Amino acid sequence: MAMGASFNKKWKKWNSIFERAAYDLGYWTIIFLTVGAVGASVGGIFFPNHIGYLISSYIFFIIGLVLLYRKHPVGALVGFLSIIFLGIITLAVFFQKNFDFLTAGITGILVIITGWYAKNMHTQIQIMNNEKLGKVITEISISIFSPLEENLKHIKWEFETNFFIEQLLPTKFSNLERKLSFLQYYLEGDIEVFTITNISRTIKVSARRLLNINDEHLLFAIHQLKKLDVDYKKNIDDLKILFKQFDDDFLPYFQEFKSKCIDLSNSSHLGIPTDENYFKLILKFSMMKQDATPQNIGSAFEPYAHQCAFINEKRNELYSWIQNIVILRNDIQNIENEKIILICCIDEMIKEVDILLYNWKITYYLTETEMRHY
Repeated sequence: MAMGASFNKKWKKWNSIFERAAYDLGYWTIIFLTVGAVGASVGGIFFPNHIGYLISSYIFFIIGLVLLYRKHPVGALVGFLSIIFLGIITLAVFFQKNFDFLTAGITGILVIITGWYAKNMHTQIQIMNNEKLGKVITEISISIFSPLEENLKHIKWEFETNFFIEQLLPTKFSNLERKLSFLQYYLEGDIEVFTITNISRTIKVSARRLLNINDEHLLFAIHQLKKLDVDYKKNIDDLKILFKQFDDDFLPYFQEFKSKCIDLSNSSHLGIPTDENYFKLILKFSMMKQDATPQNIGSAFEPYAHQCAFINEKRNELYSWIQNIVILRNDIQNIENEKIILICCIDEMIKEVDILLYNWKITYYLTETEMRHY
C-alpha cells in the first residue's frame, strides 16, 4: 500500500513536470525528447558496439528534461539536437564505418548551437537598446502624441457640436486660426515635457529636437500626419470662406432677424436686451446643436448669461426662419459638408496616432499608463 502511494506520488510529480513543460514550451518539445530516448534505447539493442554514442543521446535527453523542468527555452533545442544526434549515429553505422560522417555531424551540431547562441545574443542586445530608446519614446508619447490625440478629439467635438462658431457678423476666425496651426505646434514648437519621475514637473523643450530619434514608426507617422495636415489646412481655409459668404448673405436679413427675435420675446414674455451683440449671440446658438448655458456662453457674452432661457426656448423657431431663406440654407449646407470632410480628416489623424502608440507599445514593451498623459 505504501509502495502504491509512493508510486502515485512520484507519478503525480513527473506528470506535473511534463504538464508544465508541455504548457510552457509546447507538446512538440516533449515529442523531440521522447523520440530521442526511444531511439537511444533501440539503438542500444541493435548497435551495442556504439553504446557510448547512444549513451550520449540519453545525456541529451536528461539535460533536456532538466532544462524543461527549470522552464528554460534551451530545453527545446536540446530535445531537437538529441534526434539529430541519433540520426547521425544511424547514418554513420550504415554508410560510414569509420565514423567520419559522425565527426562532421557533431561539428554541424556545434555550428547550430553557436548560431543559435549568436542569434540570442543579438536579440538580447536589441532588447537592451529598445529599453533605452523606450525611455525616450515614453517622454515623447506623454508630452507630444497623447496630448495631440486629446486635442484632435476635442477639435472633432467642437466641429460636431458647432461649438467652433466663435461669433457671427462678422465671423471671428481666431478659433479657426488656433486649429489651423495645432499640428505644427506639437511637431515643431516649444512644448511642455512631462518628466517621468514626477509628472507634475514640466520643462520647455523643442519638439523638433525631441523627435529627432531613429525610430521607423515615428518617421512614418510624422510623414502621414503632415500629408493629412495639408488637406486639413485647405479645408479650414475653405470653411473660413464659407463663413464669410454666410456673413455677406445674412447681413441684408439681420434687421429682419432682430425683429423676429423681439416678436418672439414679446409673445412669450421673455424679455431680451436690444444690444447688437446679444442678437449675434442668439444667431450663434440658433446655428448650434447645444444649449446656451452660463458656462459655454463665454466671457464676451457674460452680461447676457441670464437670458439663456429665451435662446434655448426659441432656437428651433429661429433656425427654421433662417432655413426658409434659400441662400442661407445653401450656405449652412455647404458649411455642414465642409465640416464632415474636416471631421473625416481629424479621424484619420487620430487613427495614425493610435497606430503609432500601438506600434511603440509592442516594440518597446510599454503600458498604456506609461504612454498616455491623463
